[in-house]
Amino acid sequence: MNGKDLFLGLKYVGEDLIDEAENQPFPSRAVRAEAPRKRRRPLLIAALIALMLLLVGCGVVYVLKMQDLKLGEAQVTEDRWDNEQHTLVSQTLSQQTLTLSGLKGTPSYQAAQAWYEFEQTYDPDHNIINSIWGNVPEFPEQYAFYNPYSQEMVDKIEEICSEYDLKLIGAPVKAQSAKALLEYLDISSILLPDAPAKASLDTASYYEGGYFRADVTFRMTDGTDIWPYQSMLSFLYSPKDCFNNDLFDLTGDDWQERNYTTASGQDVLILRSPSVWSSGVFCDLEDATVALRIETIHQVGTDENGYQEVIETSMTDEQLNQILDTINFDLKPIPGDPAILEGQKPSTDLTQTQSGYTVEVKQVISDGTKVSITLGVTAPEDVDLEQYLAKDNFYTGSLSFNSLRFTTSQVPGAGASYRATADNDGKINTVNFSVDIQEYAEEGVPFSKGAACNLYLQDLRVDAWNEELCQFDTLWSMDGIWNFDITLEDGEWREIEFIGEPITTKASTGWDMNGNDVFEDVTLTSLKLRGFGGSFTSTWEDGGLDLADYRGGKFPTVVLKDGTEIQLNGSLGFYDSKDYGTMIPLDEVDHLVLMDGTVLYPVTE
Repeated sequence: MNGKDLFLGLKYVGEDLIDEAENQPFPSRAVRAEAPRKRRRPLLIAALIALMLLLVGCGVVYVLKMQDLKLGEAQVTEDRWDNEQHTLVSQTLSQQTLTLSGLKGTPSYQAAQAWYEFEQTYDPDHNIINSIWGNVPEFPEQYAFYNPYSQEMVDKIEEICSEYDLKLIGAPVKAQSAKALLEYLDISSILLPDAPAKASLDTASYYEGGYFRADVTFRMTDGTDIWPYQSMLSFLYSPKDCFNNDLFDLTGDDWQERNYTTASGQDVLILRSPSVWSSGVFCDLEDATVALRIETIHQVGTDENGYQEVIETSMTDEQLNQILDTINFDLKPIPGDPAILEGQKPSTDLTQTQSGYTVEVKQVISDGTKVSITLGVTAPEDVDLEQYLAKDNFYTGSLSFNSLRFTTSQVPGAGASYRATADNDGKINTVNFSVDIQEYAEEGVPFSKGAACNLYLQDLRVDAWNEELCQFDTLWSMDGIWNFDITLEDGEWREIEFIGEPITTKASTGWDMNGNDVFEDVTLTSLKLRGFGGSFTSTWEDGGLDLADYRGGKFPTVVLKDGTEIQLNGSLGFYDSKDYGTMIPLDEVDHLVLMDGTVLYPVTE
């Protein structure tokens, strides 16, 4: 680095002044004595002296480089799709590993490097982790961020923290929702105020040591020349007084780096590869580092008449610059009142109103294997919700919740599906939601009568498919939380057995080379019917069986005493979607017919 390079690192010195100073001949003592006094040159010298003093006191303005973050490099083997051969091919590529915790020479960097080198030699063949797979020891929550699976790893973490005088990132802070967590940290958004962009929060996490991460769906909202697509963006804030072992791997030889100064004045390092979807952005702050992972390639795929498309397009550097101009790199999480983390407390009140929108739990029924819930939603009178009812064509958009969770003491997070339906009351501002909740249990049933449950709903929204951009766009949204405590009481909790002794029947066992269904004789040892369908067991050991012939239109069918037929699918769930949310009246069941015509009657003891 020469003198010019040094001063060009300082934005307050014009390059023209530096060039002029360098090109002036330095006069001899005699010439200096005879030369007339000029005011400009001493002022320049005085300015340079002042800047030198500034350099001594504050340090050189440093231009970030990839090398400042690099921990090591290696050769790795990856499977990639070959467009010409239309197959996966293995290839060996170079991989550079960077730390997102700090610059080379700092304690946080040295700690990350020590851990990186430890991992290169510890359990390289995965013998230790394989030997305890499924029975990994539990360690205190303050080590959760590092994912240790042995005491040796925990000991190494402690050793590194002690050697470099760093804190553990600490235990994760639990919150009812990502929104509640951000409110607790006094963070309204990762965007600057009035930024021409929208960042919809997907997930967020915070650890007691100060580490913060937010994952958002990002979209610019203004300007026709700006990137029009949604991008997944991760914002990571890492305090420099903590040990952070998070890594960023750069696979391939085509990574490029450049520096950019955002509109808010932050100097960032940008790392991009034309063949990798996500790019990295790094910003070094006084007491923390901020890193971004952002999708800079929009791909999608399919067609010949499989629709979708776009295939692949990449952000320009200018478009990425415009996105970075919206980010609040000075964001700092500040913990507040822990009570905020609890969010909207659950209530046994089955009618709750938030921001003028009322959600009512109209019905909850269960058969032990599933739970069906009917919700009623009422908006202000001038809001047309019916226009957003679920439609066969998802291009038009449909009403949904941003988050729907159902938990019990037995099932901490059951799978749920739902859709908005008409309530047929003649009002445009009211609709129903049909919610189906299902969970698998190895023994018994996942939902028991009398079980205490929680139904958590957050935010209403309408997403519609943008055919041109091949992405879902949010057309409308409304913030709110509805949190219900429910007890499972109503429903049908019995089951009927239809097989007393093993029987032989036809079942689909898979497909042949031409894609045709293969049917074979199989032995069923049990077939039980419950309110929301049935289940069966067999002696077949070569994989799943299906008791329906879909192409032939033959299905297991429940026949009621009045002759009503209820078709089931090959797994004995409801075949027709209109039956979802209704229950089979077990008292009215007469018999069951399998697809080969076998008739089964309830087994009586």
